[in-house]
Order: sequence, then structure tokens, then C-alpha cells
Amino acid sequence: MGLQNWRSLAVLIVTYACRCCATEDGCEETTSFLQGLLDDSSLSADRNALQANSGLTGSAARIPCGSYQTNKLFLRGGSAISSCVPADDVSTALILKACPGVSSQQNIITVEGGTSQRISGVVFDQTDLTDPSTRSSCAIFGGSGAIDLEISDNKFINVNTTSQGFSAIQLSGVDSARIHHNYVQQSGGDALNFNGGNYNVHDNTVENVGDGCIAFNNNARGIISSNILRRCNLGIGSGPAGNRNDDVLGDESPFLVTGNFIEDSDYGLNLGWFGYENRIAPINVIISNNVIRRSRSCGISYFASDTGGEGNLMISGNQIINSGHPKTQPPHTEGEGDGIGICIASVTSASITSNMITETKGPSINLSSGHDVNIVNNILTTEENMDNDGLSINGSNDIVVSGNTIRNYAGGIRLSDVKYLLARDNKISGGSSDEGAGGIVGKGLSNYAVERNTVTSESEENCYDVEEEEEGNIFEGNICWQ
Repeated sequence: MGLQNWRSLAVLIVTYACRCCATEDGCEETTSFLQGLLDDSSLSADRNALQANSGLTGSAARIPCGSYQTNKLFLRGGSAISSCVPADDVSTALILKACPGVSSQQNIITVEGGTSQRISGVVFDQTDLTDPSTRSSCAIFGGSGAIDLEISDNKFINVNTTSQGFSAIQLSGVDSARIHHNYVQQSGGDALNFNGGNYNVHDNTVENVGDGCIAFNNNARGIISSNILRRCNLGIGSGPAGNRNDDVLGDESPFLVTGNFIEDSDYGLNLGWFGYENRIAPINVIISNNVIRRSRSCGISYFASDTGGEGNLMISGNQIINSGHPKTQPPHTEGEGDGIGICIASVTSASITSNMITETKGPSINLSSGHDVNIVNNILTTEENMDNDGLSINGSNDIVVSGNTIRNYAGGIRLSDVKYLLARDNKISGGSSDEGAGGIVGKGLSNYAVERNTVTSESEENCYDVEEEEEGNIFEGNICWQ
């Protein structure tokens, strides 16, 4: 590009970057200018001049770099914002702000139905988005009917934290969206919120959030992977999903949560029905290979519904560390939490395998009202926790507990009102409970087989306390080492 062309572009940039700075009228002019750049169907003379000087063509509106205060913009089908066009002595950042003094403005960009829309390389300064009344005050909103949407490499700063009505992104009903490599500094409500549709949310960094760092609600499906999530009320929250009577629920593809790093939140992951009548938690879920540190209440929580019967849940290969011991108080909480590693309730068909859970304040794994649940090959260890059990199961049927290593909890495995139980090949050491044995404790059991377990304890009395055998029950081949 020649020197004269660069100078022309610089004049254009300075004109519009400054035009946005004063009044609502100025915001309207800036909005018209930016919308013209976004719309292929109504290219303004300014955009034609920009393209002539920069060589840009097509619908990717690389807006001149600078800071813009604008009313709501619309991203229509085929339109894109892809960073900005720099020039000599001009900022190389593209900053979009809401129009100051327009208290009713809810969004900076609304995504309309269409295909192949893109937003990347933008700094969204949400200082002037101040109205939480609709609970949809956010930089990017909409998406119903959109297909193949990508939002990447953006920063969201100065999001209001006074109410859960403020977010960075809220999308609904998008078919195939990719949300990646974004940074959210803070948020009063869900930072990245998705309702319905299919989303691939990966490699984002989100911090200091009053609700979910990432939230999948109302049957949103897809993949959440490789994100860094810190100091949120919920690292990842999901639910409710569909109606219990919806015939298509069982045919849905898995909702996958994998490879995320989550720390100092109230819940690392919290999937549930959240008290909505006749609604259920997400089903067909895989939670794998996440690192979850210092969750106040629970590292991974799943509460299927008020009546149970839902699930198809896999929790595998996660590392959960120091539950109950957050470095800072998570948003909207007071005092200490339960500090459980994995807490599951009212689930049918679940597999909890090969997780490593260490130094929890409460039990490493707590299961209540489960049906058809396998808890296999987990490592549950602590230096000393004489107040809680490694694994606690109550009110559950058709349970397999096998191959787990449990160390230094008051009770290794505590069972209450469990029917059709197989507990086999578990290794337990170091426990000593005032309420009974430190190895395996069982009350209210029926139709059980407790076999080939190994307990190391100070005395034989501390190894096993399982109710006397009745017809159909098996207790054999178990070892007690002192």
C-alpha cells in the first residue's frame, strides 16, 4: 500500500474513532458507519473507500482500529468482524463499547439467523452496559437460526458484577457454533451462556464470575474442552435439560466435558435439574480428564431430578484436589462448604471410574438414590480425614464397587440401605471410625456380595462391620491386616 493510501486510511480511521466519543447522536452516526461495514447489502461510501485503500473485499468487515461507542449492531448471515485495519500512528486494537447514557441498551452485537458469521479480534468494553433487568445484558447476544457461527480471540472487560443479569456472551438456538480462545475478565452472571443448540466451547479463559463461567442450559449440547476457569460460582453449570416426557431425550448425542482446568469455585461442575418442575438434568454426559482444584462445595455434582430415572453418566479420569479448601471465597457463598469430591444423586446408569481424588474435606465420593451405578478403579486418598468416609453410598440399588484404593479416611466404604451390591477387590488402609470399622461399614444391606477386599487397620475390629449374613448374602475372602 502506498504512503498516500495509508494517509487516506488514517484520516478515515481517526474521523470515525473520534466520532464515537461524545454524544448519543455521535453513537448513532458511529452505529450507522459500523453497520454499513457489516452489511454487504448496504455498503456505505466510507466502506467503499476503506476497501479501495486496503484491498479488502467480501463480507469480512475489518473495521478501522480504534475505540467505538455504538448502539446495538446486527451480525447478519455471511457477515464477519475479523480484527481491524491498522494504520500509522493509530491504535492496533478494535474496542467496541456500548453507547454511554443509553441505559436501556442491552447488547453490543446481536447475532441474527444466517450462516457463516464470525466475530474475532475484538475487545468488548462493557462499562456502559448497566441494565440487568432482562438478565440478558451482554456484549454478544442472539443466535437463533444461526448456522456455523464462530466467536474467537476476543476480550470481554469491565462486565458489571453487581447482578447475575450481566454476561459476556448469551446465545440461543445456534446450530454448530465454535466459541474459542476468548478471555472474560469478570461477570456478574453466567460469563458464557448457551441455551439450546450445539456448541463447541474450547480454549477460553474465564475468571471472577457470579454464576457459571460456562453454562449450558435448556438442552444445549456439545463439547466443553480445554478451558481455564477460575473463581466462579460454578466452573461449568448445566441444566435443566429437556422435559422428562420428551421422547427424543434418549436419542441425543453425548454432552462432553473434557480437559478443563477449574479452580476456586463453589462447584467445579454442577449438572442438575435445579428445581424446575418436570425437568431433568442433562443426560448422555461424559465428564473426563478435567483438573478441578479447591472447590468449596463439590468438585463434580450431578443431581438428575426430583424423582430420579435419568442419567447415562460417565465420570472418568478426572483429578479432583483439595475440595473444601478454596483459596478465596467463591462468589455468592458464605463460610465453608461440604468439600466433597464427586457428589451424585438420583441417577440411573452411571460409571465413575479411574478418578484420582485427594485431600477432600468431605467424602471423596458421595452417592445417594442411585440405580445401576459402577464405582471402579478410583484412587481416594488424604493425609488424614477422620471426620468423613472415602466412599459413601446410601439409598441405592444395583451397585458395583470394585478395584478402588482408599487411604486415611475415617471409613473406607460406608454403605447404608443398599440393595443388590457387589463390593469386590477394594484396598483400604489407615481408617479408624468411632462409628464402626474403618474399612467397610454396611447397615441396612440386602442381597450383597462383599468379597476379596483388603483392609489394613490397627486392629481386626476396625476392618469390617457388615451386618450378619442372611440367605442370599455373601461375605467371604476378605482380608484384614494389622
